[in-house]
Amino acid sequence: MLIKTRDNMKLIDIRMLSIKEERLIVRRYILEGTYGFNFFFSRNTIELGNYENEEEALKELDEIEDFFRENPNGIYKMPTYANTDKIK
Repeated sequence: MLIKTRDNMKLIDIRMLSIKEERLIVRRYILEGTYGFNFFFSRNTIELGNYENEEEALKELDEIEDFFRENPNGIYKMPTYANTDKIK
């Protein structure tokens, strides 16, 4: 599934989406995409957005799922309210 980052700078063929909880100073939920092949020492992930609570992250994941169900060959553009897009 092709997903364009919120800054329009990357178009990535994502193989899997996941939400992970991060607890540093504040708790946040990260929508993370896995692309390419995973090797032993590399995760090949990109942070597509981070959210203040789990419900917001799940809502975005549901929107992506609905989009690709209706448009199997489409390109999903991450909304600008998703906070980051850094490659790890």
